[in-house]
Amino acid sequence: MSTAGRAPRRKRSFWLKVLIVGLLIFSAAGWLRLQQSLAGWDFLREIGLNPGPLYLALTGAATGAGGLTAALGVWLRQRWGYIFTRVFILVWQVWSWIDRLWLTQTDTARVGWPFALGTTVLVLLFVFAILAEEERS
Repeated sequence: MSTAGRAPRRKRSFWLKVLIVGLLIFSAAGWLRLQQSLAGWDFLREIGLNPGPLYLALTGAATGAGGLTAALGVWLRQRWGYIFTRVFILVWQVWSWIDRLWLTQTDTARVGWPFALGTTVLVLLFVFAILAEEERS
């Protein structure tokens, strides 16, 4: 296979690698959430968890699949991967706030919201900045 006529591929930046590792960790956490909700299904129903183990399983599967898809798309430097990652992270952040404010039924889950808001902003800035830089170079 000849590389004549093709520009050499530049290396992935340190921050892009950090983003990819973060997406993979996020994905693993989602798959673990799915696995643990299935393993503890009866217990979670017994204690009356609301919204219930099905919610945990579905959101775990969505997080696992979304994080893995985003990581692969970014690693492969696919345009769709950059777009998907931005949309996925934005939707995840919005959903986490919906979950925190309306679905969670304990007052302790609402403690520390200023820190959570700051973290949300930093995550969004980090992801969007890294991907914008990658697209520019």
